[in-house]
Amino acid sequence: MKIYLDESGNSGANIKDLSQPLFSIGAVWVAPGKESLIEEQVAFLKKQRGIQMPELKGSALIKSTRGKKFLFDILNFCSENDIGLMATVCQKAFIAASVFVEDCVDHHANTGFSEIEASHIGFKNDLAKMISDRIPALTF
Repeated sequence: MKIYLDESGNSGANIKDLSQPLFSIGAVWVAPGKESLIEEQVAFLKKQRGIQMPELKGSALIKSTRGKKFLFDILNFCSENDIGLMATVCQKAFIAASVFVEDCVDHHANTGFSEIEASHIGFKNDLAKMISDRIPALTF
């Protein structure tokens, strides 16, 4: 299996960058033997939609109707061919608060997983959300 990852909103160690308050990461995972199938489909759709960029950039694709159609076609193709997709978007303040909670509250919980630990994860997320909501963005 091959997994392809890409991120957006990475301002390095400068999580105070107010022009990029969000961080996102997306992934596509392709089962063995399907790599050439998706490569061929991307090449076909690029030609069909008149997309001429060597490296596909979502920020550029969403600026045009044909780019949006290309993205829609790719998502449909992945859905129809059992190609896994994942995306997550987080506020950077929440990520910083989550690291704080992890470091201060839970230094030993990652030894296994049980129902108690599942509720503990919910508590940690709630605590991180409370912290990130109450501390001004400039603090981070």
